[in-house]
Amino acid sequence: MTHETLLSRGIPFSSLPDSYVRPPSERPRLSEVLPFRAIPIIDLASPDRSDVVRQVRHACASYGFFQ
Repeated sequence: MTHETLLSRGIPFSSLPDSYVRPPSERPRLSEVLPFRAIPIIDLASPDRSDVVRQVRHACASYGFFQ
């Protein structure tokens, strides 16, 4: 979500609060980030609960997150 989206949802800020923005020294260096071919996207509404659990477990173990 971009800050424009955040602001358009009625959050009463004209900019992001400072606590939401990392100082440059703490930001990831994009030149050091490995490119991923695909970020795991998991349908949590799937009727196959055991498959969802397996996918979440794999995404967290392999990537550290899922979307």
